[in-house]
Amino acid sequence: MTASGAPFDIELRFGSDDLNSPANQWRAVQWEPSETAFIVCDMWDSHHSVTAVRRVNEFAPRLNSVLKEVRDQGATIIHSPSDCMAFYAKHPAREKALAVPIADGAPSDIAAWCHRIPSEEAALYPIDQSDGGEDETPRENEQWNERLVAEGRNAGTPWLKQNALLEISESDFIAAEGEIVWNILRDRGIKHVVLSGVHTNMCVLGRPFGLRRMVAAGMDTVLLRDCTDVMYNPARWPYVSHFTGIDLVVSHVESYVCPTVSSDQFTGGNTFRFKQDTRPRITIVTTEDSDLVDFTRQCLGADFSVSFRDPDDVTHLKDTDLLLLAAPSELSQAITEYLNSGRPLISLNLARQTGNSSGFQLTVRADAGRSASTSQGNRYDFEKNDFRLALLNTVRLAVDLDPVDVLPEHPDSRRWSEDWSPVSLTKLPPSESLWLRTLLPEGQPAPARFSWKGADNRVEVFMNGQKLVESASGKWAIDPTHWHSDQLNLLVVHARSKLPATSPQLGATELSSRWQVISSTDSHTTFPIPPQFGAPTDLIQPVVQEK
Repeated sequence: MTASGAPFDIELRFGSDDLNSPANQWRAVQWEPSETAFIVCDMWDSHHSVTAVRRVNEFAPRLNSVLKEVRDQGATIIHSPSDCMAFYAKHPAREKALAVPIADGAPSDIAAWCHRIPSEEAALYPIDQSDGGEDETPRENEQWNERLVAEGRNAGTPWLKQNALLEISESDFIAAEGEIVWNILRDRGIKHVVLSGVHTNMCVLGRPFGLRRMVAAGMDTVLLRDCTDVMYNPARWPYVSHFTGIDLVVSHVESYVCPTVSSDQFTGGNTFRFKQDTRPRITIVTTEDSDLVDFTRQCLGADFSVSFRDPDDVTHLKDTDLLLLAAPSELSQAITEYLNSGRPLISLNLARQTGNSSGFQLTVRADAGRSASTSQGNRYDFEKNDFRLALLNTVRLAVDLDPVDVLPEHPDSRRWSEDWSPVSLTKLPPSESLWLRTLLPEGQPAPARFSWKGADNRVEVFMNGQKLVESASGKWAIDPTHWHSDQLNLLVVHARSKLPATSPQLGATELSSRWQVISSTDSHTTFPIPPQFGAPTDLIQPVVQEK
C-alpha cells in the first residue's frame, strides 16, 4: 500500500514466450501517480451472461478500493463503459473528458479495435472463446434472458451504464472512444496505463483503449490481473475450470502483450480471489521441461491453479498450497518460509537414464499433521500413463483430494474429436462433411474472388454467413456487400468431398495457414457471436493484399 504522495512501489509480473518454460519473472518499478492512469473497461451494470454478472459484482468492490486509493494519490481514473456514453451525457466526468484538447500526432488507428499485435503472431491462443464463453446452464440462461426482457433491456446487449459498485468522482473522466482516451492520456502527461475490468480475452485486450492498442501506441501498459474476468466456457477447449481459463489468458497477456500487477500492491492485504475458485495452488519449480507443461495441461488444469518458477528464482510462495520441486533449487528464503509453514512438498527425481528406476517422492512435514510417504520404482517417463497417473494421484493426495482411477483425456485429443481444431491444409482428416474456417482482417476493400484450384462442385464457400456464388470451377465471386471493411470477416469452406492439395486464395493472396477444422453434419457458417469478440489471434490471417 503506497503512502500518501509517494510513488507507486509495485512489482510487475512477466511471462515467458517459451511454451516449454513458462516460468514467471518479476520486476520492481516505481511510478509517479501523476504519470499513471487507470482505465476501467466495460464494467457494465448488466450482461447477457448471468455468471459474468455475478463475478463482476464480486470483484467490483476490490476494484473500487483500488480506484479510491490511487485517486487519493493523484492518479488519473478513466471509466470506459462502452456503448453507454449517452447515459453520461451530462455527467461532469464526461463533460470534462469531452473538453480535453485534441492531441497532436495521435496514432492513425487509435479509434479502432486491435485484434492482434506483432508479438502475438506466433502464439497459440490458449482458449476457445468462439462460442461466446457463457458458462451458465441453459436453464439459468433462459431465466436470465426473461429477467432482462422484463426489465426492458435488450437481452443481447443489456448494459446501460457502469456498475454502481464503482464510484465515479468528478475528478475522474468518462470516455470509451479511443481518440478521447488518447487525448486525456496525452494532456495529462501519462506514461503508465493500468487496465482493469472485463473481459480480458475480449474487450480488455481489443478495445481502442485496450491493452493491445495502448502497447502499440507506445504506452507503458499493465493489466490488473486480479480485477478482471474472462468469457470462457469450461465445456470448450482446453476443458479446464473457468478460473484456470482466466489464468491461461492472463499468462498469454504476460507472455505476448504486457506485464501484470495485482490489486494488493495498491490496497494492501491479499490478492483478490473469487469465492468459487477453490482450486489448490501448486508452484512447480522446473527448468525447460515440455513434459511437465504437457502433464499440467492434461492432468491439472481442471482442478488446480498452477504456476511455474525457475530454480534460480523461487519467490512468491505466500499463496502456494503445494510446492513441487522438479529441478534442484537452493534453499531460498521463500522455500524456507514455505517449509516452516508445514505445507506439503513433492520432490521429483528427474533421472532419465535408460534402466534407472528412480521415481518421485512425496515429502510432508510432520508438523503438518501428516505422514511422509514415498513412491519408488516408477521411472520418470511422461510417455507412460502409469507414471502420469501415479504423479497425478501423488499431487491430489498431497492437497487432500481423493485419487482417481484414470487419467483425464488430453485436451488436444478431445478437441480434435469434438471441436474446432487448428489444422494444416495438407493434413485434412477424411470426412463426408468437413468445415474449415479462417478470419480475414478488416481495414481493406473487399477482394473480388475466393478460389481453390481443383475443388469440385461439392464445395461451398460462405463469407460472413452469406453463401458465395461459384462463378467457375473452383472460383467464387465475392459480393462487396458481404464484406465488412471495419470488422473481421469470417470465411467458411464446407466440403463434402476430398479437398485438393493446392492452397486456397483470396484474390491473389494465398491462404495456406491459420485455419480451423471440424468434422460435422451440422451447419457452421457463422460464429455464435461476432468474430470481433470471439476471435482467437491464431485464426486471423495476415493482411490480405489484393492485386
